[in-house]
Amino acid sequence: MKKREIHFGASGISLILVLFGIVAMLLLAVLSLSAAQASLRLSQRVLSSEESYADAVSKEAEVLAGLDAALSSGEAANTAAANAGFSAKGDGTYGIAIPCGKTQVLAVTVKIEGTTVSAVTEKTQSTEEVTYDTSLPVLKKSAE
Repeated sequence: MKKREIHFGASGISLILVLFGIVAMLLLAVLSLSAAQASLRLSQRVLSSEESYADAVSKEAEVLAGLDAALSSGEAANTAAANAGFSAKGDGTYGIAIPCGKTQVLAVTVKIEGTTVSAVTEKTQSTEEVTYDTSLPVLKKSAE
């Protein structure tokens, strides 16, 4: 009776290569999941910020329309601006800060000449110092 010999040479190397491939694919899957979660969080923040900005611009239009109507009815510039929520800055300009989300305001400066209102500047300003989250949680669900 002949003895059968078992050789592990070629099959051992292929097994190691298959295991290495599986580990590499798992690593890439985890990194992809982490990147997708970060993109989702960023997209949600951008959407919230854009919605807040659109609401602030809408509120600005309402305030300016009210100011224009008050000036057209013959109200004095100082009184009309104060009633609309503006504060005098001097030389015929008035400013107002409209809330734009949790950490920003929409700062609007207008110039009143007679019964004409013209926007001078409109910009968003941060109301607090921004701190960035540089952590990279892989399997944790975010608190947001």
